[in-house]
Amino acid sequence: MTTLSDIMRAAWTELGQMTIVAATGGSATTVVDTATRFTTDDALVNGTALVISTTDGLTPQGKFSRISDFVASTYTFTIDTVTDAIAAGDVIGLARPTIPHLHMKQAVNDALKDHIGTMSKVDVTLTSASDDATYTLPAGMFIKRLIDVQIDDGSDYYTSILSKVEILPTTTGAQMLSHDLESGQNIKIIYEGLHPELTIYSSYVHESIPIALLTDGTVQKALEWLVSKRGDSALGTFLLQRKNEAEQKIANAKVEHPVNRVRKAARWFV
Repeated sequence: MTTLSDIMRAAWTELGQMTIVAATGGSATTVVDTATRFTTDDALVNGTALVISTTDGLTPQGKFSRISDFVASTYTFTIDTVTDAIAAGDVIGLARPTIPHLHMKQAVNDALKDHIGTMSKVDVTLTSASDDATYTLPAGMFIKRLIDVQIDDGSDYYTSILSKVEILPTTTGAQMLSHDLESGQNIKIIYEGLHPELTIYSSYVHESIPIALLTDGTVQKALEWLVSKRGDSALGTFLLQRKNEAEQKIANAKVEHPVNRVRKAARWFV
C-alpha cells in the first residue's frame, strides 16, 4: 500500500533533495547519526526528517517532521515530535529545506487533482426505498461524472437503473432521486470522482493510481512552486531546466501510465 509519505520521499529523492541515514539513536524529538555527513551546526534546519523504516516495522515508520535544530558536536537533529521514539537502526530520510514538507504534501495533492484527475469509484452504501424516494449521498463522493446506477435483484445480480434516477447537487453534497423501485435492494453507484485528499503520513493512494505518474506529477508541482517562489532569479538556471524536463516527463508519463476508467453506461428510454 503506497502512502502520502512514500510519494513525498520518492519526490525528494528524484529531486536529489534527500539524504538517507541509519540512526544510531534518537527519541520522539531527536535523530542521532554519528556517521552523519553534516558537520555544521543548524544544518538542514526547516528541512524534514522522514522515518523510512524502523527495525520492528512499527511506528513511527512513515512519519515525517520538521527539523528545528542540528548540533554537530553531538550529531543530533532536533525535530518536531513524531510521537514515538526513533531508535538505533531506524532508516531516516533527511530532506533539505529547499522544499519544506508542507509544500511537498501540497504538491502531492495538486498532482492528484491536476495530473491524475478523476478516477472510477463505486459506492454501495444505499438501499432502495419503494416508489419515488430521495437519498442523501455519502459525504465526500464528489461525483464528477455519473457512469451507472445499478440495483441488486436479491441474487447478487445487478441491473442498470440509470433511467430511473437523478443526482442533484445540494448545499452540503448531493441527493439522488429514484422512481418506481422496490424497497430493500442494494444500490450500486459507479462514477468518476476526485481522489480523496491525502492529509496524514499514512493516507493511502488508491491502488488504481499509477504510482510513477503520481510521483512524476509531484516532482513537477514541487518544481513549479520552487520556480515561482524564486521568480526572476530562476530564469536561465538549472532549476528552470529541471522544471521544463519535469513537464515533459509528466506528459510522457500520462501516455505510458494512463489512469484506467470505466466506460459510461448508456441510458435507455422507453
